[in-house]
Amino acid sequence: MKPKEIQRALQNAGIKQNDLADRLEVDQAMISQIITGYRHTRYIQEAIAEIVGKPVEEIWPEERVRNLIKEARKISDEIHHLIKQKRRYRKAA
Repeated sequence: MKPKEIQRALQNAGIKQNDLADRLEVDQAMISQIITGYRHTRYIQEAIAEIVGKPVEEIWPEERVRNLIKEARKISDEIHHLIKQKRRYRKAA
């Protein structure tokens, strides 16, 4: 969704950015930065998604890509670790 659409969806739900910021105990600027995609704080994105009634990845499609990259890095790290273990095992044998 575009930032204006997210803002409109929050307004339709009767939530102002200031009220949301107070509820989440963050600065209103943080809410604005998350809505525009400048910052990526998951728990705030999840709160907005719950209010709007859509998944985080539907509101911010780039989050799906970001999550896939994180998962790929974890897998890469695991593979690297297994290769190191295999090399150590070969040296010990």
